[in-house]
Amino acid sequence: MSAATQPLTRGAIPYNEEILLKAEEYCKTHSHAELAAKVDRTASLILRYLNRQLDNPLPLEEALAAYFVRMERFATGEAFVWTEQATDIVSDCAFAQGFRALVPICADAGTGKTNACKEFLRRYMNKADRQFAWVSCLPAMSTRGLARMLLATITNRKFSEIRGEETLELINRIVVELQGAPQLVVIDDATYLSDRSLQNLIHIYNESGSGMILMGTKVLMERMLHPTGRRKEELEQLTSRFGIAAHSYPRELKARDAERIAKAKRHGMTEAQLEIVTAKPRSARQVAQLLKRAEFLHQCNKDVTFTEILKKADEEMFLRRAG
Repeated sequence: MSAATQPLTRGAIPYNEEILLKAEEYCKTHSHAELAAKVDRTASLILRYLNRQLDNPLPLEEALAAYFVRMERFATGEAFVWTEQATDIVSDCAFAQGFRALVPICADAGTGKTNACKEFLRRYMNKADRQFAWVSCLPAMSTRGLARMLLATITNRKFSEIRGEETLELINRIVVELQGAPQLVVIDDATYLSDRSLQNLIHIYNESGSGMILMGTKVLMERMLHPTGRRKEELEQLTSRFGIAAHSYPRELKARDAERIAKAKRHGMTEAQLEIVTAKPRSARQVAQLLKRAEFLHQCNKDVTFTEILKKADEEMFLRRAG
């Protein structure tokens, strides 16, 4: 191997080129901070990794590899279950896309709103043709930070490449880009946004001709439906533009949907095991957490039946919630 083709590392441990490439591709449409949050690291560490400045990249690459495996599994649609909530959310996403409407998707954490929206995009939209732009908001995200991230996603550029402009200039560029090539704009975790950021999204929606989905918890709905303070009138402009009536999707699954998720997560579930899963009201995330905990306990106690292990895991989760 020539010196020109050898991995560029400062230490003795070479980089995993496949993982590095995936990280570079991810950061073309997401910020370093977003990737860092996915693997519980810092944005500066991600930047140093992308610049091949780590003496030992293995710990970070192990975390990145695990995350990309999870991403790829979801991208294939594996284990996605069409619950009643998921079907309603996908239907609302289709309305936003088909009629270029502004659609709120508000539900408690764990309902499965993000997964359902991603399933809609995976099945019916094409990122390669720039048909949608997905932005996941972060806690305390500034108005300018949102504008930079949205512009980077729409133009398929790195977050770090969007710099210099003031917020108003960024907003105007976003509008021009979307006017030229309308996309479905999806804002996940919109609960984190300030009132000013929501106002800017109103402007983008009004001027761009693109559909928009705002996803968040019930806190977001309360802010939008019952605004207070000096920006009350501005936020009322937001709700007046909703393409569908704002509503909250139920958090707890119906028993048949909980069964479907359990069967999708673990093959060969018995009637006794399904009864444990459906005995208490649970969200989609809670069903997944219950089975994940039971799988872990079963690995440590091979001589105990999975039914007994599932009962134990159920008791642990109940005690945690009660505490």
